[in-house]
Amino acid sequence: MEKTAGWKTTTGKDVTVTAKLITAKTINLDGHKVDVNCCEKSIDVYVDGFGSQGDYIQKITPRVFNGLSVSHVVGKLVLTQEQVEIIRALEKEITDTPEWIDKVEKEEALQEANMAYDIHYAKIKKAMEC
Repeated sequence: MEKTAGWKTTTGKDVTVTAKLITAKTINLDGHKVDVNCCEKSIDVYVDGFGSQGDYIQKITPRVFNGLSVSHVVGKLVLTQEQVEIIRALEKEITDTPEWIDKVEKEEALQEANMAYDIHYAKIKKAMEC
């Protein structure tokens, strides 16, 4: 699943935001290519002429820059609040998919099982110390 959105910068450069839900990938096992199931999200902010800016949106002190009120930055690209909301909306579309929700539920169940094991382990360890 892939979603894209975009806008133009004040200098006329095209910005493309691509959000992907990766459910399968090919990995290299010592020269053997193997297809494995996975559930990963990938978000990329790409600016023509500057390349990929990554996906880490950092909040900055709000200021006026080239006549625009900016509040965030990703890579070298400053973002307005509307642009941040576009990126967050794409991310939300990915995290609202059944595959992602299933992944999160499995991770939470595993975390609960690990906590139960740690509690049991601590009880047994305490009992063995006597």
